[in-house]
Amino acid sequence: MIRIDSATVHFGDTPALRELSLQVPDRTIALVTGHAGSGKSTLIDVCRAVVKPDSGTVAVDEPIAVVTQSYLLPSSLTALEQLVLQGLIRGVPASEAETTGQELLVALGLDGVDRNMPDELSGGQRQRLAVARRWPRDRRPCCSTNPRVPWTAPVAAWCCGPSGWLPTPEPRC
Repeated sequence: MIRIDSATVHFGDTPALRELSLQVPDRTIALVTGHAGSGKSTLIDVCRAVVKPDSGTVAVDEPIAVVTQSYLLPSSLTALEQLVLQGLIRGVPASEAETTGQELLVALGLDGVDRNMPDELSGGQRQRLAVARRWPRDRRPCCSTNPRVPWTAPVAAWCCGPSGWLPTPEPRC
């Protein structure tokens, strides 16, 4: 659960967030959209405890997964190797990391591209691979500042569990 109550953030004299309040329940996909300079990245950074609000409170029960606007996919690793590496970095045993990586590829409609390099993937496939790389070990809230990230039924199913049920079809923050 993410709970923000009257959070305000300034950078110098410039307000980035003004008395923002919101709640994002567990197992919810939240997309943050708005024009340039509207505070989207600041909101995400507040949720990640990278930026401390000047006033108000922020409570995040579990770490959140964040998908940035840059995919940062190493060009020397296949799609599956990208996911296995993330698992190994998080301390997951190699066999489990490979199994989970394969499951993620299938869940996100990337089955059959496990041996492809990033430059052999379409733009949409690279987006989904970036989503998969950012996924935490357990399903938790996931926020994106990129409205083009494909929040399709397979993504929702992986995020929210086998039922694929989302509490609401509209974004939560």
